[in-house]
Amino acid sequence: MMKNRSITIKHIAIKLGISTSTVSRALRDRPDVNPETKAKVKELARELNYEPNLIAVSLVSKKSYTIGVVVPCYHYFYAEAISGMEELALENDYHIMICNTRESYDLEKDIIHKLASKRVDGLIISLSRETKNFDHLDELKKKGIPYVLFNRVAEEVESSKVCVDDMNAAIQAVEHLINKGYKRIAHIQGPSDLLLFRKRTEGYVRALEKAGHPVKDQYMVHSDFSIKSGQQCTETLMSLPEPPDSIFCVCDEVAYGSMAWLKRHGYKIPQDVGVVGFTGEEFSEVIEPPLTTIIQPAYEVGKKSVEILLDRIGNSSLSNVTIELKTSLMNRESA
Repeated sequence: MMKNRSITIKHIAIKLGISTSTVSRALRDRPDVNPETKAKVKELARELNYEPNLIAVSLVSKKSYTIGVVVPCYHYFYAEAISGMEELALENDYHIMICNTRESYDLEKDIIHKLASKRVDGLIISLSRETKNFDHLDELKKKGIPYVLFNRVAEEVESSKVCVDDMNAAIQAVEHLINKGYKRIAHIQGPSDLLLFRKRTEGYVRALEKAGHPVKDQYMVHSDFSIKSGQQCTETLMSLPEPPDSIFCVCDEVAYGSMAWLKRHGYKIPQDVGVVGFTGEEFSEVIEPPLTTIIQPAYEVGKKSVEILLDRIGNSSLSNVTIELKTSLMNRESA
């Protein structure tokens, strides 16, 4: 048997006594090929360990069948979202190239430029914390490269976007605390320069106002969404003359830090202080007490992002869409 690197569709065509164009169409599952012929072509291709020349396929189709995915970090949410992206991409014969900006605007610009130069068919992007200028995204439009923003999106950018309904999710979290009888509800926020965290703060404020609870500036403190900052912010809150009796945390990692500080200083959760998180990490179920949290459909966010991008790769005239997926509250023992 010939080595598979030397096997071409011409060899398959000669062995079966058919044209190379018929072999090519059969391997691409084209409906204009007789099912019996298609089956024979695929069987022989397997026997010969045939592998398509991706460069040749790309030149013919003018597609690379590659999607660039740009994330700001490898947080749990992004790992789940990427899994969803991979599933739908593979179903459509695409593969994805994942790049991490490490929260750097300069690195984000550089990565997107390099992905575009590698002729990816499109990009799925979650913005870094530092990103305030969007000229690099405008360049993608000028080059005719479609892209979708997900999770961390920007109102200033005209593009398709996929995220969760952050504001109503926050309302649900705070209303849960109110229904549990908590009165002095604090919020450990994320960085105010990111839209999704501003929306969560807006939901927190709306829920308090709707219930007739006072909105106190001292009950809102900013974190960098890390465990360490969760501890530091909780110390700040609990040092107030009238400390809160519950804390809505911007993400699960902040909630882990908050709970660790509370337990270390003798507070009982949820009796003395209730805690609610936001993400739905697997670890939230096994800490003590198990964390009540907002579950984000990260996997579905990833799949929907690929679906929208593939539609626009196939039809560049489609208008932009914004999709907000619903979250759910997982009621456990921390509040």
